[in-house]
Amino acid sequence: GREDGEGEEMEHFVGFSEVIKAISTSGKPLVGHNCILDLMHCHTHFTGPLPKTLVQFKREVLRRFPCIYDTKVVAENSILQPHIHTHSLDALYCTVSKKPFPPLTIDLPPHSLHYATAPSSHEAAYDAYITGYSLVAMAAHLRGKTKPGASDGDGAGACSDGVLCSALEREKNKVYVQYCDGYRCFFLGGTESPVCRDNVLHATFPKQTSFDDLKNLFSPFGKVKVDWINDTSAFVILSKRSAKECLSHGAVASQADEMSYSLLPYSDWSSRQCSHEPEDHPAPAKRPRHETSAGPAPSGTPNSEAARPEVASHPDQQLFEESSEW
Repeated sequence: GREDGEGEEMEHFVGFSEVIKAISTSGKPLVGHNCILDLMHCHTHFTGPLPKTLVQFKREVLRRFPCIYDTKVVAENSILQPHIHTHSLDALYCTVSKKPFPPLTIDLPPHSLHYATAPSSHEAAYDAYITGYSLVAMAAHLRGKTKPGASDGDGAGACSDGVLCSALEREKNKVYVQYCDGYRCFFLGGTESPVCRDNVLHATFPKQTSFDDLKNLFSPFGKVKVDWINDTSAFVILSKRSAKECLSHGAVASQADEMSYSLLPYSDWSSRQCSHEPEDHPAPAKRPRHETSAGPAPSGTPNSEAARPEVASHPDQQLFEESSEW
C-alpha cells in the first residue's frame, strides 16, 4: 500500500547512513588503511560539513567512532619494522600472510571465498578483508612478542577485542597523514607532540623567484624541500643541516643579499608571528604546494596545484589550535 511505498522510499534516501550508524553503535573497532580521507568523506556525507578546526574534527570523529585503528600506523611499530618494508595495503597483506606472522583462520561468506586465494585489489569488500586481516595478524605478532607463547596456533582465535586493544594500545586512535612535515600521524584522542623544526627556514623573495633559484642557493647543504606559502614566501626544509648553520655560511648569506632574499630560522619567524608583528601575505601562489630537489609533485597527487591549500600565517596554529582553520 501507500505506507509500504513511503517506507521503501525512506529507506532509499537513508541509504548507506544506516550502515554507518550500525558500525557506530556496534562498539566494534573501526579499521582502515591510511584512512584519514575516508574519515573526512564519512563526516562530509553522513554527518555534515567538515569542522573548521582539526580539534573539532577529532572530537566529532571519536564521538561516532570511539575506537579506530589505521593499519598504516600499526605497520610502523618498531617491533614490526624488521619484517615490514612496504606499507601499501596489498604489500602489507602479502607480508603478514607469511612467517613470522601467525596463520589466521578467517570465516568468509560463500560469495567471498575466493578472497583467500585470489587477489581482488580495489574491490571494496576485498580491501576491507585484507585490511582487517592485516590488523589482526600484526596484533597477534605483537602480542606474541610481548607475551611469548600467547599467539601460538591460530592468531585470529587469540585476538579477542580486548586482546586486540591491549596489543595495539599505542596505535589506538592514530591515523596516518601524508605531506605534513614532521608529523607521522594525527592522534584523534589528544594532541601531537611538538616537532623540531631546526632545519626549516622561512624565506621571502622577489615574485619571479623559482624553485631552481632556491635549490641553487641552498645547494651546499644537500637536498631541499620547498613549501610555497605564496608567490613571494616559502618554507625551505634542509635535509642535512640546521637553519642557523646555513645562515652562518658566508656564500649563502652573500648570495641571499644580492638576490633580495630575507631568510629567518623557523623559530625566529614563529616568534615574530606569535608576537603579532605585521607581515604582508600576498595571494597564494599558483604553483605546486611542495617541491623537492627531485622535482615538483606530479599532477594529480595531493601535492598538485589543484589540491594546494593556502598556508595559514602560522603552520602549527593551522593544524593544532582550536581557533585555527583547516
